[in-house]
Amino acid sequence: MSLTNLQNFALNILKETEHSTVQNINITELPPCSECDKKILSFNYEPFTILACGHMYHRYCIEKKILLTNSNVCPISGCNKSVEPAVSVQKEYESSQSSGTSDLANLLGGNLELDSPMITSPALGQKEPPPRDNDPILFESETQKKRLISELTTDVSEISKVNITYNENATNFLQLNDNITHVESKTESTNQELIRCYYSFGDALSKRLNYYKNLKHGDLASQALVNEEVREQIGEKISNDTLRKRTEKARKIYALFNSIFKDRGKEMIVRIKTFSASSISKLSWEEIEYVIARIIRSNQ
Repeated sequence: MSLTNLQNFALNILKETEHSTVQNINITELPPCSECDKKILSFNYEPFTILACGHMYHRYCIEKKILLTNSNVCPISGCNKSVEPAVSVQKEYESSQSSGTSDLANLLGGNLELDSPMITSPALGQKEPPPRDNDPILFESETQKKRLISELTTDVSEISKVNITYNENATNFLQLNDNITHVESKTESTNQELIRCYYSFGDALSKRLNYYKNLKHGDLASQALVNEEVREQIGEKISNDTLRKRTEKARKIYALFNSIFKDRGKEMIVRIKTFSASSISKLSWEEIEYVIARIIRSNQ
């Protein structure tokens, strides 16, 4: 990827964060992901990858394409270059080096909350991520990875129903948050109960985000409006840090089950036997995407 393209990429990030530096600058807009036709830069936690040829994709889109076609080349018509990531998205980024681009890194770190993507590239004066094994996405153990995939693909008929002890008719963020607090405080609560509460919270977050996007607000503005709405409804019942962690946990749990099972996501939580809401939330976004891709591929 040329230096000019990298510079334009950085300017697009600043534009997406509505930074004053680029308010009066004409910037070439990044093309959408050719696989899903959606924007590359997103504040809805969609990791992306820039290939060595310079073409950009959502990470899930390009990994799914390669997994399903067994082709290790860029799918853009006429490109056909080998897929070798040149710039990778990191969920947990290294601290920026003391350079002119560290201000950009700090700016992004402040605006992209809840573990949103961070770009690392030597060309931008940032540290390269540490070397990885041949499989770039690993759990703490292979056993854990296999166990989660096994549980998520277990026939529902083999699992007993979940005992409901919370308000299933909750309709706003305050009620949904109270459900989580209630279930977390009960020593006899099951893992599935709490996971279902977090799923419902994540579902509500997703619906409100789509609502604001449909009103033609940008990704950043839509996310900001959702965050404000959540805080206004919950009030001062929990700290900002607790709310941030709770919201992040809800997003991850919802993304995992909804991406695999669509409208049956909440119903499929009955397949979970040994994982808790906390253990699922401790998975990185890359690990969640890995599980999603493997299960979707197995169902093709």
